[in-house]
Amino acid sequence: MNIALLDDAVLDKLFEYAPVHFTAEERLMQQHDFSGLSTHQTKHEMFRQKIGTYLEDQKAGKPGVPVSLLLFMQEWMKQHLLTTDRHTALF
Repeated sequence: MNIALLDDAVLDKLFEYAPVHFTAEERLMQQHDFSGLSTHQTKHEMFRQKIGTYLEDQKAGKPGVPVSLLLFMQEWMKQHLLTTDRHTALF
């Protein structure tokens, strides 16, 4: 498989799945009256926009997208999943 096609497929799936996951997560927060919902929604929206930009850049053939995406996802995992979501889980 061509690596560019793989990158497109991964980005497409990420772009498609993120709203599904975020909507479910935000619905749970709303059901439990989580006070940080608005802030969390803003972070989710920023993620969606960033992934959308990576997808557009990849499809436009801009160089360096896979490395930039990897660095972004690494930071997202550290900051959002391990910090923000963990804090939310304690609620």
